Amino acid sequence: MSHERTVGGLIKDIEHLTGVRVRLVRHWGGWFLEDTETGNDYALGEWKKWDTLLPEEQASICRGLSREEWIVLLQLGSADD
Repeated sequence: MSHERTVGGLIKDIEHLTGVRVRLVRHWGGWFLEDTETGNDYALGEWKKWDTLLPEEQASICRGLSREEWIVLLQLGSADD
């Protein structure tokens, strides 16, 4: 089973599994994912909501948001990978 997701799918799955709202916001430097609970954000650059993210990219986003526990919830491997 592939765990590739679009950026929009990742946001939807995070919100569904954790109850934490994650926003896709545009700043002068490109697109960012923002964890509304912690205020942490992750720069996506020019990614669009419909672009596909590989599992490794999704895990990197979780780490960048300081939410390593989401890696396991999203079935992307272990938080230590």
